[in-house]
Amino acid sequence: MDRNLLLALLLLVTGVKGQSLPKLSPLKLFPQLSTNSTLKVSCTAALPDTYTAFNLVWDFNGVNLGNTELEGTSVSKLRSTVSEGNYSARTDISNSDVIQNVGSTEFTSIVEIRNLEREESGFLIRAYAVDRGSEISSNASINVTDCPSNLPHNVTIESSSREFMNGGKFKCHDTGELVYKNSSLLTSSATVCLESAEWKSQQNLQCWFAPIVTIESNLTVKEGDDLEVTCDYAQTFPQSNQSTFYIGDEAVKEDYGVPSIVTSLTPSDDNKPVSCQANSPLIDIEKFNDLGTSPMYHINVIYGPRDVTNTIVFSQYVVEGARENEYLVRSDQNITISCGSDANPPAGCRWHLNDEISSTTDCTTTFHFSDATNVTCVADNGIEAVTGAVLLITLVDVERQTQFSDDVIANNGSVKTRLGDSFTFVCSVDYEEKLATKFRWLLPNTSIIMDSTFTISSLRQSDSGKYTCLTEDQFGNGNNSFFLDILYAAYQEIAPSCGWNLNQAGLCEVTFQANPNSYFVEILKDGYPAINQGSNSITSLDSTQKYFFVREQVTSSDAGSYTLLVSSSEFSDQRFIAFDVDVESSYNELLIPLIVVSCIAGLLLIFLIIFLVFSGIKKKKKNKTKQKASSYHDNLRRLSDIPVSAGASARTNGRSHGAKQTHYSVSGSRNGHIEI
Repeated sequence: MDRNLLLALLLLVTGVKGQSLPKLSPLKLFPQLSTNSTLKVSCTAALPDTYTAFNLVWDFNGVNLGNTELEGTSVSKLRSTVSEGNYSARTDISNSDVIQNVGSTEFTSIVEIRNLEREESGFLIRAYAVDRGSEISSNASINVTDCPSNLPHNVTIESSSREFMNGGKFKCHDTGELVYKNSSLLTSSATVCLESAEWKSQQNLQCWFAPIVTIESNLTVKEGDDLEVTCDYAQTFPQSNQSTFYIGDEAVKEDYGVPSIVTSLTPSDDNKPVSCQANSPLIDIEKFNDLGTSPMYHINVIYGPRDVTNTIVFSQYVVEGARENEYLVRSDQNITISCGSDANPPAGCRWHLNDEISSTTDCTTTFHFSDATNVTCVADNGIEAVTGAVLLITLVDVERQTQFSDDVIANNGSVKTRLGDSFTFVCSVDYEEKLATKFRWLLPNTSIIMDSTFTISSLRQSDSGKYTCLTEDQFGNGNNSFFLDILYAAYQEIAPSCGWNLNQAGLCEVTFQANPNSYFVEILKDGYPAINQGSNSITSLDSTQKYFFVREQVTSSDAGSYTLLVSSSEFSDQRFIAFDVDVESSYNELLIPLIVVSCIAGLLLIFLIIFLVFSGIKKKKKNKTKQKASSYHDNLRRLSDIPVSAGASARTNGRSHGAKQTHYSVSGSRNGHIEI
């Protein structure tokens, strides 16, 4: 007998009369399943508390798959079994781990059938139980199919197989762009067939076709007129019903077919970009910013010249002047001037040079001027003629004259000033500030001062001389000189002393310094006027003055102290120059006394020599006599040792010395004395 039938009879026999029946939950599964996917179905059984045994059976298209059996209320007694049969290899049956007891006993049985086949589509899956002769069941039909090849919103699938877990790739036909429905960018077009027999993400995709947009308008407008722009577009999915006009930096939204109007155009609107775009959420995506947008057009506003300006091509010899719109040009150079304006269509140029119109019509022209010129440009484009500012062209000589202060100019390059005064040296040249001219002074003592102006607070005599100012700038170099003459009254460094000879011609040269040269000289002796017999009494060499005091025949009265009184046109007060004159006797007057004195001196010298000679002879004789007397006394001492008688006399002949003989006589002695 069938096991299920026996179980039903057992329940019928053992059941309690009046007890409520078990309940099975509805089966839940996908509306459709993809081929080769797995069917997963669960069923929950709710049993009264009095139940201690229950058997839930699973059936698939009339084939028993197995069951989940409850024996008592213990979890360990909840058991699921797969029946032997055609589906045993593809089927798993499991149950919940917990039996809930909330007024009743609940448990869940789960069945899985793997590798569904397309032929199993329409099969019935059923969970049932027999209770007290009654069957309770819950069932559902399955739909097994392949993933689709075509999707809504113009999306197609490129795939070799449309079964479960096989991959594919979304694509759009023609020029459509594949995007998400939420208007975000699709990062990858890859997909896979899901259990639900649909491609992953297929519900969120669509193909967007950008509209082709054009502008209908005449974009050439005169200044002050209005501009009307219409946006036309077609071939869009999803459909766009509104447009956005972009005119310059302004964006204006209008409904489809409604034009956008710009009123009272001005020159500032010229060349403004104009475009329109069919509105769609997708245009906010960076990738699609340019899709659905018309080509870029530009407004053409017709107007007369505005902002007529002149541009000077500067060079080493062309610089700005001190006045507004003045330009300095070296006289041997050209100047290039450009005349520009804001005009549509572009303006041509006419040049006015002073009161004459130049033959050139080029807006950039090179001129060569022979004199200072006022230059004016007139810009004309046929709509309006506008005159620009007047340019003042000032010519600068190639050789600019370096200039000094007024007192130097008034004295033709020579300045006189007094010793000890203060003097300021000033050098200038035309346009020195604009040309950043550099100055150098060359001084008489070879010093160099790097400045246009300097001052000597107390002039010295050595400061006289030539002063040269040198200039240097981009227009060229220059130089000029003047002479500084230091004036001072006469003065004397050393007072001379002149020696004259009596009765001879006398010349005394007196030197002193003065600038200017002295024009008046008076000579005094001892405070009284003296006479100078010289015809040319004074000469000058630069500031050195020489006065020649002359006597044709000197007398003794010419000796003494003299004073020169010197004055000039610059210094009216007299200056005193002192010198002395000494007079000596002449040679002829002194010669005779000198001869007499010389003769006397010669005679005295002769007498002195004779005297010295005789004195020497006499002294020599005296020395010889002394020698003889000394010899005599020696003889006497020897004789005293010989006895002699009284009155005895002796005569001795002495030896002869030379031609003479000395005779000695000895007489008797008295009282022991001997007389010779």
